[in-house]
Amino acid sequence: MQEDLNTNAEPVAPEPACAQCGNPHYVEGHATRLCASCRQSLIKFPIPLWVKLFGAAIVVLMVVSLVLSPQNFTAAIALSRAERYEKAHLYGSEQKELKKALVIVPGSQQIQAHMAIASFYNADMVTYGDMMNKLVGKEFEDAELLRELNNLSAYAKDYYASDTLNKLDEQYKNGIPDTTYQHYIQQHPEDLFTQYAYASTVFNKENYGKSDTLLAEIIKINPHHVYALFMQSIAKRELGQLEASVACCDKLLKENPEQVMALSSKARTLLKQGRFKDGLSMAVKAKQLDSSFYYNEATLALAYHLNKQTRQRDAIMKHAQQDSALAGYMQYANEVITGKKKF
Repeated sequence: MQEDLNTNAEPVAPEPACAQCGNPHYVEGHATRLCASCRQSLIKFPIPLWVKLFGAAIVVLMVVSLVLSPQNFTAAIALSRAERYEKAHLYGSEQKELKKALVIVPGSQQIQAHMAIASFYNADMVTYGDMMNKLVGKEFEDAELLRELNNLSAYAKDYYASDTLNKLDEQYKNGIPDTTYQHYIQQHPEDLFTQYAYASTVFNKENYGKSDTLLAEIIKINPHHVYALFMQSIAKRELGQLEASVACCDKLLKENPEQVMALSSKARTLLKQGRFKDGLSMAVKAKQLDSSFYYNEATLALAYHLNKQTRQRDAIMKHAQQDSALAGYMQYANEVITGKKKF
């Protein structure tokens, strides 16, 4: 038997009740029907901590943006990023951010101080010296920042020529003789810059074994000496000690993973080991960090050549013809590329 449905029946209106729990006894006079218990519990409902913090952050940003000019706000953001990079020891990225900030606020003591730190670890001693000169005589509220600068100063002296060495250099117009270097170093074993200058002289004469020995003495006294480790990595590569060459670079990269000199020298050693793709990748990374480092441009030309990417190689060689400074660094790469020298 078919059920008879009355589709025209009037719908029955539901009894008014609490929207939360269905209690028929709700508090009147409000847009939403709620019983007294539900209304009280919603009033006391706790606001999550993350919502409070997010709201507070928005308020701070609004206040800062109203107080600071757009340029100063940009400088503050750059400094904030730079400080994060510094904590991660990514000094190349830090220095890029600080350059932006210094353009806007060139007299900022805090930016100058952090720029001194970044440039030191990047072996940019010209910028380091400039920043430190600007900070002389200034008072610091940040004791930790001042302590860091003082620690760097103790190492920085090894990167600058002494007055005595400058006088010797003026005295010998055709270069300081080896015997004079040796006598001076015996009298002043603490003068690591002069020892480095002598190691460089020997290196330029392609006496890589002796240069390596001299550099090892410097590193024994100052194991953080960037230039000594960089040159030793090259000397060991020339001596065929490829793993030792990589180890020198890795010491530098441990302190600063964005140390361009170490990345470029390690790239050459990887190329020497036949790891052409790895060498090219590392040289490209170094260029992204600092496109003005000519040694890496020559490394990049070698890497492109060994990876048979002739168009990119020839672009660097063409650029070298128009830049005399780059041309000097390209001499070895040119000899390898033209087949005059075996890599």
